Amino acid sequence: MSPGHRAILIFFIFLFIFGACGGGGGGGGGTGSVVVATYSSPSADPAGMAFDETHLWVGEWAGTMIYRVDTGGNIVESIDTKTPFREDLAFDGTYLWGANGFDGLIYKMRID
Repeated sequence: MSPGHRAILIFFIFLFIFGACGGGGGGGGGTGSVVVATYSSPSADPAGMAFDETHLWVGEWAGTMIYRVDTGGNIVESIDTKTPFREDLAFDGTYLWGANGFDGLIYKMRID
């Protein structure tokens, strides 16, 4: 992974952690964190995000779509997986993985 991609990945991980927890480790203000950018979500109810060294992958809570988004926040591709995985997304270098707390399944998806 190039240094630039690593920096983008780290930024989005921190953005997710600090945004989801209300700032710094579990809520309560979080000093020292600074949001440097925000982007519109491709879905009204985003859930789960992964980074594949080039693009972000964003799932949606109440649907079956995954969106491939560039680091500028632009939708590159919309994919209807026809499978509800609403909890989380991860990328292992080859496959995109999704988990679903409603059916108890883990989905392994090929991204071409």
